[in-house]
Amino acid sequence: MSRRQRCFQHGLAAARRAQAQSELVARLIADHVPGRIAYWDAQLRCRFANIGYHEWFGLPSDRILGRRMSELFAPEDWATIEPNVRAALRGEAQSFECEVRGRAPDWQWVQYLPDLQDGQVRGFVVLALDISVRKRAEQALRALNAELERSRDRAEAASRAKSAFLAHMSHEIRTPMNAILGLTHLLRRDAREELSARRLGDIDASAQHLLQIINDVLDMSRIESGKLELEQIDFDSAALVSRSVAQLSDAAAAKGLTLQVDMGNLPPRLRGDPTRLTQMLLNLLSNAVKFTEQGAISVAAQLLSQDGEGLLLRFEVRDSGIGISAEAMGRLFTPFEQADMSSSRRYGGTGLGLAITRHLARKMGGEAGAQSVVGAGSLFWFTVRLQGAAQAATPVLVAREAPSAALPPFAAEELLRERHAGRRVLLAEDDPVNQMVAWSLLQAAGLEVDMVGDGAQALRRASLQHYDLILLDMEMPEMGGLEACRAIRRQTSHALTPILALTGNAFDADRAACLEAGMDDFLPKPVAPELLYTTLLKRLG
Repeated sequence: MSRRQRCFQHGLAAARRAQAQSELVARLIADHVPGRIAYWDAQLRCRFANIGYHEWFGLPSDRILGRRMSELFAPEDWATIEPNVRAALRGEAQSFECEVRGRAPDWQWVQYLPDLQDGQVRGFVVLALDISVRKRAEQALRALNAELERSRDRAEAASRAKSAFLAHMSHEIRTPMNAILGLTHLLRRDAREELSARRLGDIDASAQHLLQIINDVLDMSRIESGKLELEQIDFDSAALVSRSVAQLSDAAAAKGLTLQVDMGNLPPRLRGDPTRLTQMLLNLLSNAVKFTEQGAISVAAQLLSQDGEGLLLRFEVRDSGIGISAEAMGRLFTPFEQADMSSSRRYGGTGLGLAITRHLARKMGGEAGAQSVVGAGSLFWFTVRLQGAAQAATPVLVAREAPSAALPPFAAEELLRERHAGRRVLLAEDDPVNQMVAWSLLQAAGLEVDMVGDGAQALRRASLQHYDLILLDMEMPEMGGLEACRAIRRQTSHALTPILALTGNAFDADRAACLEAGMDDFLPKPVAPELLYTTLLKRLG
């Protein structure tokens, strides 16, 4: 063999060793990558498969190489991947997730990469990664989300059921309460004996106390369900404070207490929710009167700061009462908690007023708190963030359910009789006792009353007779007050007639529904007769 031939043979052997080394390295890489790699030619025969591919099929290399794809895969798996295989043979790269039943891993992410040579597809490379852990995590997450959604739906259903129950109970409780307060008012007006008048006054006070408990429980329910909404209207700050104080003036005077008011630098007009602000002040004032036997109670208000978010205001009520221990102070603002929880406690109450006050203060961007020394009195306070209002000569807006403190007892009734005697009113009410009470209150004020038992009858009467004012209960047989109001409004003769809701449904949503239906005002039962009369004065005027 010539030198040239020997050199050629030596070079060829070296090339073969290098090729073998390269193939060994390629095989080592292919066998140790985290996945399965294979090559299928255009006839769908396997020409290469790494160890992961062999192990996945559970077959040695001689049982895989040279075999067709349709022979290796189960019929159901082949039917799943065949469209992707055909697309790869057309030169279209494929990337998809694949579930393989009865074999681990059961989920894999697969890529088919076409082998293009001279414009022809010679085959394609398969890359497959195990994604079973990720898929099981996704399935667990979907199951958890589904359970969370079911839990949410159950919670929402329970909340709706609770709200519906409370709305129903509110209506059922307020309806007889309306009769109690109305009849008491009528009896007090006609009472001639001092003893009878005093006893009727005690009945009225007890009924008002019961009504306050009902209102507090309903407010706490609104708070817990997140359905307590705040109004944004202009009001006179001094009038709001003075009216709040006036509502407790008789109780304070009966105990010989002095009531003092300091408005400080409080802006004369504000914008916010005067109803809830009045409620907060009354909660603090009523507690002060209740727990103070002698001395004075002072109410103070001041502007703390002003910035782009509005006005930060502080209201406080200081008393010279019995005071509160440090241990009891820590739980005063907790619902249903009181300083004295013993069975022999001297003072009544539900323990909701302060909890509601703190929630309202926080909802208005403020806080509530207290300071006290046993035997030396207490200081209760709250802060709120409100907006300033224009200095316009608009009517003062006060708490919706508070009777006017500017008029003495029975004065509104007398004014109504003087100014509007003979005006015709339509009353739609289905409860017989409340029919009698409402009819008596309206008749006592000199009004002519037509009375019907449901909305359908009210609609028929309104189509035959013009009325100066219409009172509708919300829940009545045949046709409810909302539907009746909409139908009456469509009548030309009553397009502008004042229509008032007189109802046991006392939630904010009920008020909004009445106003949306076209009513002019909303009087939740039990309606204080003085509030009924002042509202009629306003609407008939």
